[in-house]
Amino acid sequence: MWARPRDGATIDSEGFLWSALVHRAAIARFAPDGTLDRLIDVPPKHPTSLAFGGPKLDTLYLTSLSDSGRLLDGDESAGGLYAIEGLGVAGLAGHRVTLP
Repeated sequence: MWARPRDGATIDSEGFLWSALVHRAAIARFAPDGTLDRLIDVPPKHPTSLAFGGPKLDTLYLTSLSDSGRLLDGDESAGGLYAIEGLGVAGLAGHRVTLP
């Protein structure tokens, strides 16, 4: 495997891991056995976190780095929120927990 998870990650309904590759301007989907299934270039230079949402949980939401203590001169994608549709997969519904 030439790419490894770097930052934010989520799991889809097929058991695959989606990971933001914060220094590569891409997101990756890894199979349960660890092999790279997909690599998708994304508009933000520094994607950070992922979450499935929407009525059918089939929209992948992606955030981007806004400030990490280093200057992000001219990066118009800094601090953005993106919605990626048409991936052909859905996320998992969250679990509700009641705490005392």
